[in-house]
Amino acid sequence: MSWNCAVNPNAKSGIKAVMTHRKKQAKKKVGRCVFCGVRGPITREHIPAKAFFPSPLPSNLITVPSCRKCNSEWQKDEDYFRLCLVAREDTKGNRSRDELFPTVKRSLTRVDARGFANKFLNSLAEVEEFTPAGIYVRSGVSVSFEGARLDRVAEKVIRGLFYLETGRRVPPDYRVAIVHQSRVRHLRPAFRTDLLGFVAMVLETKPREFGPAFKYWYLPSPNGWARSHWILEFYGSREFYCFTAPIISAPENAARLPT
Repeated sequence: MSWNCAVNPNAKSGIKAVMTHRKKQAKKKVGRCVFCGVRGPITREHIPAKAFFPSPLPSNLITVPSCRKCNSEWQKDEDYFRLCLVAREDTKGNRSRDELFPTVKRSLTRVDARGFANKFLNSLAEVEEFTPAGIYVRSGVSVSFEGARLDRVAEKVIRGLFYLETGRRVPPDYRVAIVHQSRVRHLRPAFRTDLLGFVAMVLETKPREFGPAFKYWYLPSPNGWARSHWILEFYGSREFYCFTAPIISAPENAARLPT
């Protein structure tokens, strides 16, 4: 005896949709976000963002687990960060910067970027450079940047690198302190002396390089796995001196740099 069974085409498509959904669910990875600490579905976030590198991308780019919210949270700040660095006179001549410049310039012509472009262009000012003896050297363009936005991106990078180097998140009772190179001269004398001392020590370590676009130095502290010191360099310019330390030992609460 033979049995002939006709299958409803709608049933077939329904089964296929269910199987596709199950496969997608199975592919979703669950873990803890490096940035906010929430456990759930995660993606991979590049540290630093891929937008900081021209094509072809370096083969050793870093990715860390990130929730979708954190994955997209910094995008506007990262665009601003890249623009500020690429537009500066002192990064000219760096190969990655020069290759990125046309892309960054074109991005300002997008319709959805007009407000951002106008705000940035209004922050530019022409300056003249002189030697200490008062001899004219050249004219250039200075950029008045929003330091808080740059700091946010630097903190993200440090949190990602910290996870890479230690396999752990920055503890919730610790903070990432960011000192942009332009602020060093304004620090309190005792803190500036400590910071420059640590900078010299960090520079004795071997940096990790990602083409001409990015380089970082890392020095763990002997006083606990969560304490660390960092230097971040973008497009050949050392931009940030950073450290992780207990919140109570942050610069505004302490006279000296925590070790």
